[in-house]
Amino acid sequence: MKRYFMADCDSAGEVVNGSIHEINYDETVTEVREQIQEDIITYLAGRHESSVQLDGDDLCQIVVDNFQDLK
Repeated sequence: MKRYFMADCDSAGEVVNGSIHEINYDETVTEVREQIQEDIITYLAGRHESSVQLDGDDLCQIVVDNFQDLK
C-alpha cells in the first residue's frame, strides 16, 4: 500500500510545522485529469482558426493515456 502526503514549505524548502496532510492520490489524479480536459476544450472552443483542425476528444484521450502511466 502506498500513502501520499503534501506539505507547505518555507523559502528554504523546509516543511512548515503542522502543514503535512495525507492526500488521496487517485482522487487528485482524477481531478487534475478532468481539469486539464476542461481547459483543453475551453481553449479549443475559443479558437477560430480554420487552418488548424484539432479534435478535443483526441486531445483529452492523450491526457488520459499519459495519466495512466502514473499508476
